[in-house]
Amino acid sequence: QGSRCIYLPFCARVRRDVRRVVGMGGASSSAGGPKDLHAVIIGMPGAGAKAVAAHIVTGEFPATPEEAASALEWRKISRTFEKLALHVIGLGSQQALWRRYLPSAEALVFVIDGSGEIDPDRLTGSLNIALKDSGLQDGVP
Repeated sequence: QGSRCIYLPFCARVRRDVRRVVGMGGASSSAGGPKDLHAVIIGMPGAGAKAVAAHIVTGEFPATPEEAASALEWRKISRTFEKLALHVIGLGSQQALWRRYLPSAEALVFVIDGSGEIDPDRLTGSLNIALKDSGLQDGVP
């Protein structure tokens, strides 16, 4: 339960950043309908990227690994008051999937676990793969 508190301010920041991207016109919309925004959540192994994705979509953290695995599908959040259809996918550290999903991302969230030792070389390598080698479009926040 204590670790969940770490995520809550993070999820609020993600929601704030999504609103900023939509306000900048980074999301597409269809004929006056809600704007579509695709957010891809990735991270270091064991950092909880899929759990963060599940929390953003459902408001709850997954109780089982099977529930966390469901983050590997696009899940839609309709936010009618913001005229936003947010599509979220949590890929975690599965770099083989990054190349498939990052080119369609309009927002990227990279999750690390700051409660333990961080290997800067490994972190830099993973982040470079996400930013340079996976087809992420220039300018994606």
